[in-house]
Amino acid sequence: MSTIPFRLTKPQLQILTDPHRFKIVNAGRRFGKSFVLGAAILEQVSKPGSVIWYVAPTWDMAKKIMWDDWLPNNIPKEYIENINKMDKTYTFINGSMLYVLSADNPEHLRGSSLDYVIMDECAFIKKGVWEKIRPALADKQGGALLISTPQGYNWFYERFQKAKEDRK
Repeated sequence: MSTIPFRLTKPQLQILTDPHRFKIVNAGRRFGKSFVLGAAILEQVSKPGSVIWYVAPTWDMAKKIMWDDWLPNNIPKEYIENINKMDKTYTFINGSMLYVLSADNPEHLRGSSLDYVIMDECAFIKKGVWEKIRPALADKQGGALLISTPQGYNWFYERFQKAKEDRK
C-alpha cells in the first residue's frame, strides 16, 4: 500500500526522506507542495492503524487543495475502505484514518492522539495553532510536516529559521 503512484522531483524526495520528526519546509509557489503532502499522506497511511491529520488554513483551502482535488485524483481506489463526506475522512483498508481539517477554529483541533499531522500553507494559519496540535503527537511520538509558501516574518518564518539553526 505504500507505493507512490507519481514521480517526485529530487527536492521533493529529499523532504519526504528527511529523517527529522518535525519537518519545516518553506517552498515557493509551483514547487509541488501538494505532491510532497500527498506522498507524505500515502507514506503515513501505509502504516496500519495510523491517525493522520491534514490541516489547511481555511476549510475552503482544505476542500479545494486536498478534498476535492488531490485525494480523489491520486489515492489508489484499492487502498480505500470508506470515504465519509460528512466528517471529511478517509478510512483505509489497513485501518488508518486520514482527516481533512481546517485551522478556522483552532479549539476543534484539540484532544486527539495523532501519529502524523500535515499543516499546509502554515504561514497563513494563525499563530498558536501548532501549539494546540503539537501535544496530540506526544503520546505516540508522532511526526509532522509543516509546509508553506512564505508570508512575511510571522510564526512560520520564525519556526523555519529555528529549524535551520538547529540542524547546523
